[in-house]
Amino acid sequence: MTDPGHRGQGLAARLVRHVTERQSGQVVLDAQAHLHNWYAQLGFVRDGDDFVEDGIAHIPMRLDSVSHAVE
Repeated sequence: MTDPGHRGQGLAARLVRHVTERQSGQVVLDAQAHLHNWYAQLGFVRDGDDFVEDGIAHIPMRLDSVSHAVE
């Protein structure tokens, strides 16, 4: 969890971009369902059916190429 004093500054998106821009090939993750649209803005697409892990809905997602739409 991000410190409340640092939220809303785009730090999480910068961190994800930093990591994905240094990867070769596909990047896959299991996004918590409520964050699906946030990851989609970073270029991730759904890659399977929803599932529940530890009582939390998740969506498998992948990023084939680095193409970021938002900061």
